[in-house]
Amino acid sequence: MPELGEIRRSKEIGKPGASFWKWWECELCGKQEWKRTILSPKTFRPETKICRPCNIAVQKRGFNYGVHRG
Repeated sequence: MPELGEIRRSKEIGKPGASFWKWWECELCGKQEWKRTILSPKTFRPETKICRPCNIAVQKRGFNYGVHRG
């Protein structure tokens, strides 16, 4: 199993295209998977910080992700 933060090319992990992929962990549920990255001059970062199922759940709750109440 890859380590968190490991970066590989598409061909190395069996994905189509010529992009880079990063092994990451969802901030909400902790699910780990390969995530396509955005190439920036300083670092490779995932396109999003949460997985698709968590994103759908957040949208159903009314876009309150990251809002602290109390």
